[in-house]
Amino acid sequence: MGSPWILVASYGPKPYLTIQCIYECGEVVITALVTVRVSESLKKEMRRVKSVNWSELLRRAIEARIELERLSPRDWDRVRKASGKADALRNEMRRKYGSISYDSAETIRYWRETRSHGTS
Repeated sequence: MGSPWILVASYGPKPYLTIQCIYECGEVVITALVTVRVSESLKKEMRRVKSVNWSELLRRAIEARIELERLSPRDWDRVRKASGKADALRNEMRRKYGSISYDSAETIRYWRETRSHGTS
């Protein structure tokens, strides 16, 4: 089941994007309006990129931020502790084995090339 929120983006005469949020619940429609100010040049670039649903992109970004804000202080303590453990482990591995200059992009390119040309 999809989200009950429908976002409608429109470009006004001024250099900002207006997003209208419509919540449908039976026959009742509750509307909230969110305005995002952008520079004129960014607005032009947004118009050029036809493949992006800006409303959906912004809605998801807002939802993700709200979800982050919902984390309790205890959750943030767990995140900080886990981050500290990961840093300590990475530093220990670096001390024990040293650093290497590994280019993962090169390896990925190699295997993609091999797969695309087929060796069967």
